[in-house]
Amino acid sequence: MPVCLIRQSCSVTTTCDTGIGCQTSYSLSAGCSTSSGCSTNSGCSIYNGCDTLYNGCDTLGLYGRADAVFWTFGGSDRTLIQRFNLGTGDLDRAFIANDFQTTRATPRIMLGLQLTPIFAVEGQYNGFSPWKSSQTLVSNQLLWLPNPLGGATDDYFQANRMIVRSETAFHAAEINFVRKIKQTNLSTLAGFRYINFDEKFGINSTPDLVLAPNHSSDYLVHAKNDLFGGQLGLKWNPKITNRLNLDIVGKAGVYGNNARQTTWLGDDNNVTELRNVSEKKNAAAFVGELNFGGNYKITEGLALIGGYNLLWVGDTARAADQLDFTFDAKSSHFVATDTLFMHGANVGLAWNF
Repeated sequence: MPVCLIRQSCSVTTTCDTGIGCQTSYSLSAGCSTSSGCSTNSGCSIYNGCDTLYNGCDTLGLYGRADAVFWTFGGSDRTLIQRFNLGTGDLDRAFIANDFQTTRATPRIMLGLQLTPIFAVEGQYNGFSPWKSSQTLVSNQLLWLPNPLGGATDDYFQANRMIVRSETAFHAAEINFVRKIKQTNLSTLAGFRYINFDEKFGINSTPDLVLAPNHSSDYLVHAKNDLFGGQLGLKWNPKITNRLNLDIVGKAGVYGNNARQTTWLGDDNNVTELRNVSEKKNAAAFVGELNFGGNYKITEGLALIGGYNLLWVGDTARAADQLDFTFDAKSSHFVATDTLFMHGANVGLAWNF
């Protein structure tokens, strides 16, 4: 529903109209008063109290919002690269998937059309193009991949340098039908959403930077997810002051996820191909989202919005989770899935036409 940008309070000095709420250019229809509300047979709105249901807002027309969401997400605490500790003789963690946890501002745009004083339809997009991260680890022939894979290869055992790279893209588009619950600040929604989560992860290993600085091999993984599904939700928009409203939204649904992964592993300066595997998995995935926010009216048709967002996407294939450190015929012949959790603040503008 549109952000409630209060025009005037309804009283006997203003009028009611079935289309757009409170107006000042018409005569008050019979039966419309502050005590009895607008009756269904008097030419006034049927929503009581001269459009008090909508707090004096326009109830028909276009509305929208545009904001930046500062999404943060990382990976698991699984060890991906080890470093030999000369002091203890143990293998310490040198890199875990969560070391790439970062925050990035992403655009989110929503457009809505108020079809009747009760029903509206909304479309929304949020996403970001490939988000790249890299980290270089250097040690004097003390880096290697976890065994048994590390010990079974030449270029990933006692390496001088390992460069870790990650590339992530996220896109989500949805359409929802929203229904206002009469005499409350609540609205229900039902709709459909598509989510694409695409991630690449790679490790480039150089065994000896001194004698063979150009000799290196790669372990590359690409994971893709396409989720389609329906969702149900609830909105709560209580009025705090004449200018300030809360804006709390919850959505959840069960989606079908077409998850795929491809793995390529080279050794001996990428001359020896150890793996070239493609796998796919179809799974049911729970998707839930919570948005805690508010809006503050700047002008009659413009409001400042802000809040915090939480997003859960179940059974998602992450690229780093596909790294397989076994060394047999079944290695990498699977699609590992886990829950993707994203969270972050948002700030932007909302408007009514």
